[in-house]
Amino acid sequence: MRVVSAALESGNPGALAGRTEIAGFRGGLQGERGMRVLVENGRMAMAVMTEAVDAVASGAVEEELAIECLNAVIDASLAALATGFVQAAVDVDDGGGLEAGPIPAGVDVEALDPQA
Repeated sequence: MRVVSAALESGNPGALAGRTEIAGFRGGLQGERGMRVLVENGRMAMAVMTEAVDAVASGAVEEELAIECLNAVIDASLAALATGFVQAAVDVDDGGGLEAGPIPAGVDVEALDPQA
């Protein structure tokens, strides 16, 4: 929640992507138990968006692009989270994290590499 609010305040959706990516990485290292990180972030995104839509509909928020801005922040947050999961899957050893499987067709692995 802090990452999303800080990104909205800064006006830069990717400003704190690193913190979210680390959360995804930690979740990925936990294997299937770590999937809760994705679920919790998805629930948070839905709750925040529901409140934002209600605020715009009631007139409490008059910013013309409020929903679009929130969507950009949520998209950046979830993308960073997924990037962390992918990195954990690639880096995992026999320590109980996700096992790296075949890369789906069309996935640009180079674009997912945070070192690139």
